[in-house]
Amino acid sequence: GSDEVHERVGRHYLAAGEWARALEPLCRGIEQRLEGGDLEVAAMLLMERERAIARASLPESDPAWGEGWVLWARLCRLRGQVMDAELWAAKAQVPAREHGWDTVAVDALWELGRLARIRGHTTKAWKLLYEAEQLAMDRRDRSLLAGLRMDMALLLLDRGSAAKAADYLRFARSDFEAAEDAMG
Repeated sequence: GSDEVHERVGRHYLAAGEWARALEPLCRGIEQRLEGGDLEVAAMLLMERERAIARASLPESDPAWGEGWVLWARLCRLRGQVMDAELWAAKAQVPAREHGWDTVAVDALWELGRLARIRGHTTKAWKLLYEAEQLAMDRRDRSLLAGLRMDMALLLLDRGSAAKAADYLRFARSDFEAAEDAMG
């Protein structure tokens, strides 16, 4: 269907040997597969994307590396492989700071926060999500903020802070509306 448009474009670039051009559409395709629960297809696409990165001879400072590691973290979390997910997200976090990969930094912190919540480490989860929120606010990415604040609201509910959770749900709604995000 139309969901696979990014994936098809990415595969087209791979077939043409245009490794660097394949990365972004493959990234979007992998995200769509993860959202749709197609974890094995997502894993296959991630491996193809990694081969493309290697063939493109991208420098270590290229954010494409970190984007892939965050996607691996998300895949592992969705598979219930919490420890592996933590390793991938942590692997992305250090170079993200070092090289100024803001989106990767937010996504890595967000994944680490989700994973801490899964482990029941609510204080650690809050610190990670709060740090991700601050970075996302700096970037003025309302769509990203909306999703992040939804997770923050859920964490606050876990911690028994219903009133504060309601505030975060309102923030998320306003972010969704500002981003004109259909998910809101």
